[in-house]
Formats: sequence, structure tokens, C-alpha cells
Amino acid sequence: AAVDSRLLAALGAGVVAGVGLSMLLSSSSGSAAAPAEAKVEAKVEPSSPAAAVVDPASLAPGKPVDTAGVLAPGRVAVITGAANGIGLSTAKRCAGLGMKVVLVDVDEDALSRAEAECQAALGKAGLSSQGTVMSVQADVGSFDEMENVKQMATLKLGTSDVALLMNNAAVQTNGRCSPYGDRDRWSKIIGTNLWGVINGVHVFCEGMIAQGTPAIIVNTGSKQGITCPPGDTAYNVSKAGVKVLTEQLQHKLRNTPGCKVSAFLLVPGWTITAIAQKAVEWVDGGEAPEDAARVEAALAKVPYEQSGRPTPAGAWVPDQVVDVLFDALRTGAPFYVICRDDEMSDAKMNAGIQWAAEDMIWKRVPLSRWSGEYSGLWGARSAGL
Repeated sequence: AAVDSRLLAALGAGVVAGVGLSMLLSSSSGSAAAPAEAKVEAKVEPSSPAAAVVDPASLAPGKPVDTAGVLAPGRVAVITGAANGIGLSTAKRCAGLGMKVVLVDVDEDALSRAEAECQAALGKAGLSSQGTVMSVQADVGSFDEMENVKQMATLKLGTSDVALLMNNAAVQTNGRCSPYGDRDRWSKIIGTNLWGVINGVHVFCEGMIAQGTPAIIVNTGSKQGITCPPGDTAYNVSKAGVKVLTEQLQHKLRNTPGCKVSAFLLVPGWTITAIAQKAVEWVDGGEAPEDAARVEAALAKVPYEQSGRPTPAGAWVPDQVVDVLFDALRTGAPFYVICRDDEMSDAKMNAGIQWAAEDMIWKRVPLSRWSGEYSGLWGARSAGL
């Protein structure tokens, strides 16, 4: 209680909000032997010297990258996980711009429907003479199959130039993947969500650099790869890996002389896609498990146009995510394309991201936000946000 009251006092004084806990810890020894109450007093003291050394330049957002001419008629977009959800919405948006769109997905039936929808978007825009749509069934977890996607696209489109690569394919288990069990689920999730992104980057990136034209790589991450809530462990690991890979990729690209390729990390909020329904079909084999309520909750997240159900309050639909993504791609910033939803405000979302990082800074238990020991503190910190 003493620790919580002092930390809350600092929050109330605006110390944490003003400079961040990491800055306030710069002069702390972090000795485990020191009393917890004394350590907290020292770290959040409003008169801490650390508060005076914050350079405002360190809080400035990153400079925009040059993305002119990427989202343009006749240029090529390769999108994985394109048969549903955010991938399909992105593909239709690209088709509507007159781009040459390559849809990649493992679901052949859904892929056929997606191709038809993209063809319709292309025709509606009156840009059929500049754009085209093709689809390739492929398992993104296979390097060879992704290499085949590249070869087929080059052959049909008559060019190896790629303007937009979006590594978006993903699977999950709706929170049913243990840290020490469910090995088959681990293999599929890591294979699709992480190796799928790695394979896409490895197959296309060097060619995109060599073509010498402006280009973009978008990797779809998740807030679960940042805050890592307990439950679907393999999914969290995969998305944390996507975050790190994309950060490293963007750093490498911007420090490569003459490189005109940029990378962005897309982090959707609560978005209504088919991923939850597919998890039920995969994990439960199409049969309702004992926990009927959990299945009902999962099916409630199926797109309303497929399920006949209303969109849950607070959730976004894929087009809203793509609106945010395309704004970032057109302006060249920010790198972290973090989408909110109508259930959580930007302020609360940012507080959760900062809280996760502070677990290490404060030497708290991991995932303390979901620990009874700290639930009161998190509740007070996030109240009203």
C-alpha cells in the first residue's frame, strides 16, 4: 500500500507523465537489498535531477520517409493473408488505386472470393487498363512457396518490381496455447506469424532495394506483441518477434546508402476479422468445445457481413485500420502504425505500453498488469483514460 500511494502521488504530480519512469531511474542503483518503499520514494521524487536532463529533442517523432509514388497505378502490391480481414481490405484499397495486386493466402476458396472482390474494386475505379489482380495459394511458412509466389508474379505481371509488400498472414488459438505445452499449435503459429514474415522479407527485400524505386514493406504486428497479455503465448511470442524484426529491418534500410525502401510496423487494435473463427475451426475441429461461452465470444468477432451478427461495440472493422495505415504510408510516418479502437482510448493504450516496459525498470513481476498484487495500482493509473 505504501508503494502504491507514493507512486500514485508521483503520477498525480505529473512526474511520470512528464518524463517517463525510465528517465527517473537513470541515477538509481536498483539494488535488490534496498527497501521497496525507499526505492520508490527515490525514483519518483518530483525534484529528481533526472527530470532536468530530459532533452525535448528525444521526445520528437521520427522524420517521415519518402514514399512518393508507391501507392500508384500500375505498381505491384504483394499481400499475404489477403483472403480475409485487414489483408483483404488492403488488397481492395490497392486495387481501387489501379495497382497490380498479388493476393497470397493458404485458403483457396476464400482466395477466389477475395480475387473477385478486388477485381470489382479495380473495375469500379475504372483503372482496369493499369491494374490487375492475381492470386497464389501458398503457405507463407514455407520459403520455397513464397519464392514461387515471387516467380509466378514476375511471370504473369511481366515485372519483378514490387512497390508494396505486406506480410500480414497470421493464426491464433483464442488464448489456448500454453508456455510449456501445445507444441503443434506453437509450430503452426510461429511458422505462419513469424517465419511467414521472415520469408516474405527474405524473398522480396533485396530485389526491392535493387530495383531502385520507392517501395514499402509493411509487417502486421499486434499489441499482444508489445504488452504480451497472458493466454496465447505462442501468438505473443510471434508478434513480439515481428516487432523486433521490423524495427531491425527499418533501421537497416534507412542506413543503407541509396536505398529507397522503407518499413512500417502495423499494430491493429481490436479489429473484427475471421481469425477468431478460424481458431475455433482449427483448435476445435469445427466442433464446439466444453467452454461454449468462449466459442460464442470468438464467433462474435467474426465479420458481421459473414456471420449476420452485429459488430461488437468498441471494435473496428478492417477498413478503419487500413485508413490509418494508408495515412501513414502516404505521409511517410509514423513507423509504429498503432491503431486504436473504440473500446480503449489512445491515452490508456499508451499507458499500457509504458506499463509493460516499466515491469523491467521497476523490477516488478512480469505481466504485473494482470497480477493481483498490482491490479489496484494499474486500475488507479488507467482510471479515466
